Amino acid sequence: MAKTKQWAMDEADTTIDYAIQEVRNGFDKEKAIEILMRNDNVMNFYSRDDLEMIFEFELSDAVRNYDEQLKQTKH
Repeated sequence: MAKTKQWAMDEADTTIDYAIQEVRNGFDKEKAIEILMRNDNVMNFYSRDDLEMIFEFELSDAVRNYDEQLKQTKH
């Protein structure tokens, strides 16, 4: 059962990552969170507060600056 739970959490994280990327591309953050909240798998692991905190962090200037630096170091 542990493998199934880990797989489900990985799927939830992948779904959240996709939503964050869509917000970076211009999609409305609140709408993205609402859509995620309709996903039972995501909601099995995360609350609305968790999602808002994840989005706040992932969309922060610190993460954006890190991503830009990482792009510059790739050859």
